[in-house]
Amino acid sequence: MPNSRSSRSHQETLNASTDDQFTTMLRCILQPNSSAEVLVAELHAMSKRSSSEKTHKGTRRAVERGGVPGGKTYGYDIVRGIDERVDPLRGLRIINEGEAQIVRLIFNQFESGVRPREICRQLNEKGILSPRGKLWHQTTLLGTASRQSGILRQPLYVGLITFCKQEYHRQRSGKRTAIPRSIDEWIRVAVLYLRIIEMEQFERVQDVISNGG
Repeated sequence: MPNSRSSRSHQETLNASTDDQFTTMLRCILQPNSSAEVLVAELHAMSKRSSSEKTHKGTRRAVERGGVPGGKTYGYDIVRGIDERVDPLRGLRIINEGEAQIVRLIFNQFESGVRPREICRQLNEKGILSPRGKLWHQTTLLGTASRQSGILRQPLYVGLITFCKQEYHRQRSGKRTAIPRSIDEWIRVAVLYLRIIEMEQFERVQDVISNGG
Protein backbone atom coordinates (compact mmCIF):
# COMPACT_ATOMS: atom_id res chain seq x y z
CA MET A 1 0.00 0.00 0.00
CA PRO A 2 1.54 3.36 -0.97
CA ASN A 3 2.56 5.74 1.76
CA SER A 4 -0.25 8.31 2.04
CA ARG A 5 2.07 11.08 3.25
CA SER A 6 4.41 10.50 0.31
CA SER A 7 1.47 10.42 -2.10
CA ARG A 8 0.17 13.71 -0.74
CA SER A 9 3.62 15.26 -1.02
CA HIS A 10 3.95 14.21 -4.66
CA GLN A 11 0.44 15.46 -5.43
CA GLU A 12 1.11 18.80 -3.72
CA THR A 13 4.28 19.21 -5.81
CA LEU A 14 2.34 18.40 -8.98
CA ASN A 15 -0.43 20.84 -8.05
CA ALA A 16 2.09 23.60 -7.29
CA SER A 17 3.81 23.03 -10.64
CA THR A 18 0.47 23.11 -12.47
CA ASP A 19 -0.57 26.28 -10.63
CA ASP A 20 2.72 27.98 -11.57
CA GLN A 21 2.21 27.10 -15.24
CA PHE A 22 -1.38 28.33 -15.22
CA THR A 23 -0.38 31.58 -13.47
CA THR A 24 2.34 32.23 -16.05
CA MET A 25 -0.04 31.65 -18.96
CA LEU A 26 -2.75 33.82 -17.39
CA ARG A 27 -0.32 36.66 -16.72
CA CYS A 28 0.83 36.61 -20.35
CA ILE A 29 -2.71 36.65 -21.68
CA LEU A 30 -4.02 39.40 -19.38
CA GLN A 31 -1.13 41.82 -19.78
CA PRO A 32 -2.59 44.58 -21.96
CA ASN A 33 0.65 45.36 -23.77
CA SER A 34 1.84 41.79 -24.27
CA SER A 35 2.29 40.68 -27.85
CA ALA A 36 2.00 37.22 -29.36
CA GLU A 37 5.81 37.05 -29.43
CA VAL A 38 5.99 37.72 -25.68
CA LEU A 39 3.39 35.04 -25.01
CA VAL A 40 5.24 32.51 -27.15
CA ALA A 41 8.54 33.37 -25.46
CA GLU A 42 7.04 32.98 -21.99
CA LEU A 43 5.45 29.64 -22.87
CA HIS A 44 8.70 28.44 -24.46
CA ALA A 45 10.66 29.35 -21.31
CA MET A 46 8.06 27.61 -19.17
CA SER A 47 8.32 24.48 -21.31
CA LYS A 48 12.13 24.49 -20.99
CA ARG A 49 11.90 24.77 -17.20
CA SER A 50 9.45 21.88 -17.08
CA SER A 51 11.66 19.76 -19.32
CA SER A 52 14.74 20.55 -17.21
CA GLU A 53 12.93 19.58 -14.01
CA LYS A 54 11.85 16.26 -15.54
CA THR A 55 15.43 15.56 -16.66
CA HIS A 56 16.80 16.26 -13.16
CA LYS A 57 14.19 14.01 -11.55
CA GLY A 58 14.89 11.23 -14.05
CA THR A 59 18.65 11.50 -13.51
CA ARG A 60 18.25 11.48 -9.73
CA ARG A 61 16.04 8.38 -9.90
CA ALA A 62 18.62 6.62 -12.10
CA VAL A 63 21.43 7.52 -9.68
CA GLU A 64 19.45 6.38 -6.65
CA ARG A 65 19.01 3.05 -8.42
CA GLY A 66 22.77 2.73 -8.92
CA GLY A 67 23.28 4.44 -12.28
CA VAL A 68 26.09 6.84 -13.13
CA PRO A 69 25.11 9.61 -15.59
CA GLY A 70 27.28 10.29 -18.61
CA GLY A 71 29.55 8.10 -20.68
CA LYS A 72 32.26 5.67 -19.69
CA THR A 73 34.62 6.75 -16.92
CA TYR A 74 38.17 5.38 -16.84
CA GLY A 75 38.43 2.74 -14.13
CA TYR A 76 34.92 1.36 -14.61
CA ASP A 77 32.97 -0.89 -16.95
CA ILE A 78 29.37 -0.27 -17.95
CA VAL A 79 27.06 -3.18 -17.18
CA ARG A 80 23.45 -3.92 -18.08
CA GLY A 81 20.76 -4.72 -15.57
CA ILE A 82 17.01 -4.72 -14.92
CA ASP A 83 14.96 -3.69 -11.91
CA GLU A 84 12.13 -5.47 -10.12
CA ARG A 85 9.71 -4.31 -12.82
CA VAL A 86 12.01 -5.71 -15.53
CA ASP A 87 12.80 -2.18 -16.71
CA PRO A 88 16.38 -1.57 -17.90
CA LEU A 89 18.75 0.01 -15.38
CA ARG A 90 20.95 2.48 -17.23
CA GLY A 91 24.38 3.70 -16.22
CA LEU A 92 25.32 0.79 -13.93
CA ARG A 93 29.07 0.53 -13.31
CA ILE A 94 31.52 -1.94 -11.85
CA ILE A 95 35.21 -1.35 -11.13
CA ASN A 96 37.61 -2.39 -13.89
CA GLU A 97 40.52 -3.63 -11.74
CA GLY A 98 43.12 -3.23 -14.48
CA GLU A 99 42.27 0.43 -15.04
CA ALA A 100 41.76 0.98 -11.30
CA GLN A 101 45.40 -0.01 -10.75
CA ILE A 102 46.45 2.71 -13.21
CA VAL A 103 44.28 5.25 -11.38
CA ARG A 104 45.92 4.34 -8.06
CA LEU A 105 49.37 4.52 -9.66
CA ILE A 106 48.63 8.02 -10.98
CA PHE A 107 47.42 9.24 -7.57
CA ASN A 108 50.36 7.68 -5.74
CA GLN A 109 52.94 9.10 -8.13
CA PHE A 110 51.42 12.56 -8.17
CA GLU A 111 51.19 12.68 -4.38
CA SER A 112 54.84 11.60 -4.10
CA GLY A 113 55.89 14.56 -6.22
CA VAL A 114 56.08 13.17 -9.76
CA ARG A 115 54.97 15.84 -12.24
CA PRO A 116 51.98 15.13 -14.50
CA ARG A 117 54.13 15.39 -17.62
CA GLU A 118 56.48 12.69 -16.28
CA ILE A 119 53.56 10.44 -15.25
CA CYS A 120 52.19 10.69 -18.79
CA ARG A 121 55.60 9.98 -20.30
CA GLN A 122 55.95 6.80 -18.25
CA LEU A 123 52.45 5.58 -19.10
CA ASN A 124 53.00 6.22 -22.79
CA GLU A 125 56.40 4.52 -22.67
CA LYS A 126 54.80 1.40 -21.18
CA GLY A 127 52.17 1.37 -23.95
CA ILE A 128 49.27 1.97 -21.55
CA LEU A 129 46.44 3.65 -23.42
CA SER A 130 44.65 6.74 -22.10
CA PRO A 131 40.87 6.84 -21.50
CA ARG A 132 40.42 7.84 -25.16
CA GLY A 133 42.59 4.95 -26.33
CA LYS A 134 45.43 7.28 -27.31
CA LEU A 135 48.47 8.90 -25.67
CA TRP A 136 48.31 10.40 -22.20
CA HIS A 137 48.55 14.19 -21.80
CA GLN A 138 48.63 16.48 -18.77
CA THR A 139 45.05 17.54 -19.41
CA THR A 140 44.01 13.88 -19.10
CA LEU A 141 45.21 13.98 -15.51
CA LEU A 142 44.36 17.53 -14.46
CA GLY A 143 41.31 18.41 -16.57
CA THR A 144 39.58 21.60 -15.43
CA ALA A 145 38.67 22.68 -11.90
CA SER A 146 35.30 24.18 -12.82
CA ARG A 147 34.03 20.86 -14.20
CA GLN A 148 36.03 18.55 -11.89
CA SER A 149 37.29 16.72 -14.97
CA GLY A 150 40.57 14.85 -15.28
CA ILE A 151 41.75 11.68 -13.55
CA LEU A 152 43.08 13.50 -10.48
CA ARG A 153 39.89 15.52 -9.92
CA GLN A 154 37.30 12.78 -10.57
CA PRO A 155 35.04 12.47 -7.45
CA LEU A 156 33.69 9.11 -8.62
CA TYR A 157 37.03 7.59 -7.57
CA VAL A 158 36.07 8.23 -3.93
CA GLY A 159 32.57 6.85 -4.47
CA LEU A 160 30.76 10.13 -5.11
CA ILE A 161 28.54 10.71 -8.13
CA THR A 162 28.31 14.38 -9.04
CA PHE A 163 25.86 15.49 -11.70
CA CYS A 164 23.86 18.47 -12.95
CA LYS A 165 27.15 20.40 -13.11
CA GLN A 166 26.02 22.32 -16.18
CA GLU A 167 22.85 23.25 -18.01
CA TYR A 168 22.30 23.45 -21.73
CA HIS A 169 20.77 26.22 -23.80
CA ARG A 170 19.80 25.72 -27.41
CA GLN A 171 20.63 28.64 -29.68
CA ARG A 172 18.53 29.70 -32.64
CA SER A 173 21.00 27.89 -34.88
CA GLY A 174 20.06 24.67 -33.11
CA LYS A 175 23.46 24.32 -31.44
CA ARG A 176 23.47 23.52 -27.72
CA THR A 177 25.69 25.57 -25.41
CA ALA A 178 26.78 24.22 -22.02
CA ILE A 179 26.62 26.71 -19.14
CA PRO A 180 28.43 25.70 -15.90
CA ARG A 181 26.29 25.72 -12.76
CA SER A 182 27.60 27.01 -9.44
CA ILE A 183 28.99 24.29 -7.19
CA ASP A 184 26.14 24.63 -4.68
CA GLU A 185 23.71 23.62 -7.45
CA TRP A 186 25.49 20.33 -8.14
CA ILE A 187 23.81 17.15 -6.96
CA ARG A 188 25.94 14.54 -5.18
CA VAL A 189 25.10 10.95 -4.31
CA ALA A 190 27.40 8.50 -2.45
CA VAL A 191 28.16 5.15 -4.18
CA LEU A 192 30.85 3.70 -1.95
CA TYR A 193 31.04 0.38 -3.79
CA LEU A 194 32.66 2.30 -6.67
CA ARG A 195 35.42 3.76 -4.51
CA ILE A 196 38.94 3.31 -5.93
CA ILE A 197 40.81 6.01 -3.97
CA GLU A 198 40.47 6.72 -0.24
CA MET A 199 39.00 10.13 0.59
CA GLU A 200 42.05 11.17 2.65
CA GLN A 201 44.41 10.65 -0.29
CA PHE A 202 41.99 12.34 -2.71
CA GLU A 203 41.83 15.43 -0.49
CA ARG A 204 45.62 15.56 -0.16
CA VAL A 205 45.93 15.43 -3.96
CA GLN A 206 43.39 18.24 -4.35
CA ASP A 207 45.45 20.37 -1.97
CA VAL A 208 48.58 19.73 -4.05
CA ILE A 209 46.70 20.70 -7.24
CA SER A 210 45.29 23.85 -5.59
CA ASN A 211 48.79 24.87 -4.52
CA GLY A 212 50.08 24.55 -8.07
CA GLY A 213 51.67 21.14 -7.67
